[in-house]
Amino acid sequence: MQEEINSHIQMPESVLKRFENQHHQFYYYDVEKKFVGNHGHSGKINTQIGFYSKDTEGLLSAHVEKPFSDLYRIIDEICIDPPQGHIDSVFDGTAKRFVYALIARNPDNIDRIKEYPFLTDFLSDQEIRDLGMIVGFEAEIERDVFAKYGTTLAINTTIVPFILPTCGIYAVQFREIEHIVLPVSPQKAIVFVEERGTDVIIHDGIVHPYRVDDISAVQVFNEAALSTQCGYGNGYVVSPDRNALMRALEISYRKHHCKPPQNPLQ
Repeated sequence: MQEEINSHIQMPESVLKRFENQHHQFYYYDVEKKFVGNHGHSGKINTQIGFYSKDTEGLLSAHVEKPFSDLYRIIDEICIDPPQGHIDSVFDGTAKRFVYALIARNPDNIDRIKEYPFLTDFLSDQEIRDLGMIVGFEAEIERDVFAKYGTTLAINTTIVPFILPTCGIYAVQFREIEHIVLPVSPQKAIVFVEERGTDVIIHDGIVHPYRVDDISAVQVFNEAALSTQCGYGNGYVVSPDRNALMRALEISYRKHHCKPPQNPLQ
């Protein structure tokens, strides 16, 4: 019998860790419990013992998470003032593959394999999750929904950090163009820009990052991150800064005419 390990259900620990503050913790919103906490840790949030098998964890690590973590050095070196670094085809392909894995790891998507009982009737719950994720990942790669999207980096130069939903990606209209956003640090997000907007990020054949220097724009990103995660009815939203998370909650609850959570820090 294989040893059971503590699996991150959707968002890998390596990304979550980049949102920890100087105390190696983050604030988090638990969507299902409607609870805000202040002692979140990348090794524990959105995890479950034995959610995936050790073999599936190894597959994800080798073919998705490790290649994506290799991009961190490039991401951290890219800046606007002075201009430095660029996005190439390897970066583009690795980032999209990571996103397709995130989509496949969404619990709602994993459960779809149960619609085919001839595949799952004789499997354990863990084996069903393994199969659902692997089949879903292969389907997302085949579908390649972001094939025609340009890939760049949004650099947040404000004092308000990007927040991270454990679903990973969310859509937002920015400068009248659809952006699919994947935050990778409080200051940087990988962005997939729809085809009609790629001329904004490509100059002389080179993909350039762009600056987000307006706090209100960052808050639009953050509210979209929160609303997207809440739409799934599960998971978490994490932030290194309490105020950024609470502000996103206030905007979202006001937008949907609901009361924000009580006793927000426990």
